[in-house]
Amino acid sequence: MSVLHREQSGEQVHVIHFKEYADAAARESDISLDATHVHKIALQLNDGSFWRLVEGGGSPVWHAFSGVRIGSGMNEVPTNNVIQSMVSKPQAQQSIVKAAVGSRPSGWTASDCDPPVASMTYSGGIVTIAAGLQVACAGGGAVLLSAVSTATQDVDLSGEPDAKYHIAVNVNADGSFGAPSYSAVAPEVGLERINAGADLHNPAAVTHVNGSDAPIRRVYLGWAIVASGVITSLHCFALGSSVTIPANGGALCFDDTDYAFSTPFPATKATKGYASVKFSDGQFHPVVTHYMTGSSVSVGAVVGVKGGLGVLSVPNILANARTAPTSQGGATVDDSGYISITMERGY
Repeated sequence: MSVLHREQSGEQVHVIHFKEYADAAARESDISLDATHVHKIALQLNDGSFWRLVEGGGSPVWHAFSGVRIGSGMNEVPTNNVIQSMVSKPQAQQSIVKAAVGSRPSGWTASDCDPPVASMTYSGGIVTIAAGLQVACAGGGAVLLSAVSTATQDVDLSGEPDAKYHIAVNVNADGSFGAPSYSAVAPEVGLERINAGADLHNPAAVTHVNGSDAPIRRVYLGWAIVASGVITSLHCFALGSSVTIPANGGALCFDDTDYAFSTPFPATKATKGYASVKFSDGQFHPVVTHYMTGSSVSVGAVVGVKGGLGVLSVPNILANARTAPTSQGGATVDDSGYISITMERGY
C-alpha cells in the first residue's frame, strides 16, 4: 500500500481533522493540547466548522478556516465575512453583532419585521448600556470582532447642555470593552471629514479615527436627546447591516399621509431600502414596478436616506399595492394598510 498522499484514493484518504469537539466550549477548554498539535485541524460537530490550532497550552487559541480568530484576544474578521455559528446577520464595519432586543409591535411576527434592539435604556439623565453586547469595528484594515460584554455600562448625560448626543462603545486591543463615550458631533463616513472634531470611518480603508485622526475602535449604538439634564428620547441602532422595521410604529398607515422614522443605522452616505405592504394573503409584498398603473412613478422605494430621519410617503405605495395581481397576494384595504420598511446600510 502506498503511503504517499498523492497516490492514495478512496478510503485510503483520511479525514483532515485530528480531533472532534461537540461545541465551541469543549474545543476552547481542551487543556491537553500542546505545541505538537499546533496547525492541526479540529472539527466542531454542532455547526460543522473546522478550526486550526495556533497556540496550545492551558488556553488554546484557534483560527477558523473562515479567518476568524477565537480565543483570549481580539477576533479578526475579514470584511464581509459571515460567521453563521455566532450571529444571525452578516457582520459589517461599525455594526452591532449582538445586543438585547425588545418586543415587536402587537400583531407583528418574526416574518414581518425584526425585533427592535434594546442595547440601551435610560433613567433621568443616565443611559445604561446592556450586557451581552458584541460589536464589529473597523481598525487597521480589518473588521475586528469584540468579546461579548458581561456587565452594564452607564453614560451620565445629566450635566450636559441640551443637545443630541451620539453614544458609542470603545473596544480594547484584547477585545474587551473600555469606557463608553459620547459626542454632540455626529460621526461621519467617507474619505474626508466634513465637520471638525467628528469621528471618521473610512469603509474603503477599513479604518476609524477620532477628531484628532488618532486610530480608534469605536462603534456607535444610537443617540439620546437631553433637555434640562434629563433624557427625553433614546434611539438604539439595529443589529447587523439590514433590518426590517414597521412603518408608523406598527399601526395602520393611511393614504395621503407621510410617516417619519428614525434610520436604523449610524450616519452613512446612503442607507437604501424599500417598502412592502401587507396584502390580503397576510404576507408583506414589495411594491415593485410591474404593479404600477397610469402615470404613477412611486414604487415604494426608500432610497438614499441620510442622517437621523427618513420620510415614507404612503399614497402611491398603497395605490400601487391595490393594483397588484391576485397572484401576488391580492389587493389591500382601499384607504389604509400595514407597511414595513426594509433598510440596508450603505457606505
